Amino acid sequence: MLRGGSSWIRVYPAGIQEFMVYVKEKYDNPVIYISENGIDETNDPLLTLWESLTDHWRLGNIIKIPGCISVWTLAAAYDQNHLMPHFLSIFIWSLTDNFEWGESISSRFGNVYIDYDNAHTRNPKLSAEWFRVQLLNEAAL
Repeated sequence: MLRGGSSWIRVYPAGIQEFMVYVKEKYDNPVIYISENGIDETNDPLLTLWESLTDHWRLGNIIKIPGCISVWTLAAAYDQNHLMPHFLSIFIWSLTDNFEWGESISSRFGNVYIDYDNAHTRNPKLSAEWFRVQLLNEAAL
């Protein structure tokens, strides 16, 4: 099982899929909103700004691992087989890097990098750009 940057984060991609199918079958297909789904990485002060913004680890977990942001990666396949639960929305945790009670600022969850050493400047990461494009595509439908 993969781990995130925090000691308490475990990545189990099939978990969301299994949960959604379980809820669909057990509770007669209610509307499902996933309010937090994300992965953190360790805050490495030795990385350059560019390296910090190139968050392939997060992007890989959002796009390529089944169960994460399944509204984009899996909805078509599920719909073809009539397996897709009544899934309306998912919210990536989190929009920006933030203070975590157990980790302080030693882990980074955000799609937007906060430069704590440079007046808290906000810089969109690669995952933020991917998410922006997805939102534009959804708005066009």
